[in-house]
Amino acid sequence: MTCEAFLCPSHGSLRELVAQATGDYYRYGLVVTDAPFVRAVLDALEARTGERPATPHLAHRPFGRAFRSLLSLKEELAPGSEGAFGAFRPARALGEEKRRAPSPVERILEALGGDLRCGNDAERLEAEIHRRTDEAAAALRETIGAERTA
Repeated sequence: MTCEAFLCPSHGSLRELVAQATGDYYRYGLVVTDAPFVRAVLDALEARTGERPATPHLAHRPFGRAFRSLLSLKEELAPGSEGAFGAFRPARALGEEKRRAPSPVERILEALGGDLRCGNDAERLEAEIHRRTDEAAAALRETIGAERTA
């Protein structure tokens, strides 16, 4: 439970990354307390670029803006399922066969919420996640390229 909330010392670099990326306490509070969302965002960017985002990458303004936009999805949501803000976890039926592992974008969607019981349109939200993830990945690739040539 402590690690899920990024309270243990090993998550200090993640807390720093989220703090610098979000830029304000409100957004920071929404994001840093949702470990599945943060992991899904970082995994999605790493899958697309081959490198995990880190605090030094935020110095490149295009990446900082794109990453902040991706994290800002948390504050743009309608209330989530069962009254929990943006907290949708799909129910698993007993005896349900194991399904394929969700893609990083599907994991972001699950963490944000997009079921029929909430005000979030799953298709629109998924399209927005793809758009913002693509923008952040492109900016991160540019950042990585600039670091390697410097």
